[in-house]
Amino acid sequence: MEGFPKQESTPDSSSFEVRYAHKEQFNINGATVESVDIKPENPKSETPVLVAPGFAATMDSFKPGMKVLMESERRVISLDHPRRGGTIPDSFNEEVEKNPSEELRKAHTILGLLEQKNLEKVDVVAHSEAAVNVCIAAMLHPEKFRNIVLYNPAGLIGNDSLFRLVKRVMTHP
Repeated sequence: MEGFPKQESTPDSSSFEVRYAHKEQFNINGATVESVDIKPENPKSETPVLVAPGFAATMDSFKPGMKVLMESERRVISLDHPRRGGTIPDSFNEEVEKNPSEELRKAHTILGLLEQKNLEKVDVVAHSEAAVNVCIAAMLHPEKFRNIVLYNPAGLIGNDSLFRLVKRVMTHP
């Protein structure tokens, strides 16, 4: 109506969007890691859900799913792996012989995030390459993981080959 001031809607501080927009940065093993930690008012569980994006994905790729988890009263944590930088702690040099160094570095980034957030245990949804990273992290510290869901796990998809995987990636719309 004319003559009345226009009311602008401001997001409620308890809304998902406000919580998602509050990103944190941590230095983990020499690399800057960006993360979100979305806490509902009354969580159903003390164990948060870690959403681990794969190689070609980011936290934003899983934003709708994280919103559903928060609306289901679950605390949700996610991260964007740094594309450069970071090291593997010297105490894990023997693990380099068993695992590709980049996958081991990302596993340590996940473990470092859990340490930074003072989390004793998490449930995990791991997508694509993150399935490998989470499995390595769980082998190193099984006590940190309660449940793990692997969503389209790279390298763990049965009777596949590198050629078929590259072909799918190259021809994917």
